[in-house]
Amino acid sequence: MASIKEIVKNNYDDIVKGTMWVVIYKKDINWYCRSFCYYGGDYENGFIFQADDIARMKEISKTDHKAIVVNGSYMGYGRDLTYKELKNKIIQAYISRWHQLSGYFIDCCVKE
Repeated sequence: MASIKEIVKNNYDDIVKGTMWVVIYKKDINWYCRSFCYYGGDYENGFIFQADDIARMKEISKTDHKAIVVNGSYMGYGRDLTYKELKNKIIQAYISRWHQLSGYFIDCCVKE
C-alpha cells in the first residue's frame, strides 16, 4: 500500500523510460502498483507477456475495473516530466478512465 506520490517516485524510471508496463490500481482508498516485463510486440500485433503475468493483470482488473496501465514509450509520458506532472497525469488517466487495463489492453494488446 502506498500513496500515488510514492508510487510515482518509486516507479518513475520504469514509467517514463518505458522499460516496463506499470499497472496502477486501488483497493478501497489505497493505491497499489505492479510492474510487468514485456517481451516485445506492439499495439498492432499485441504485446508479449508471460502467462502468469497475464493472469495477474486479469486478477487486478477484477479487483479494480478502473485500473490503468502506463508505459512512457507508448503513451507520451516522457522523461521531461517532473514527479508532480507525472502524478497528475496518472491521476487524470485514472479518473478519466484512459489507459484502462481491463477491456482494450487485456483483450486486444496482450499476447502470450
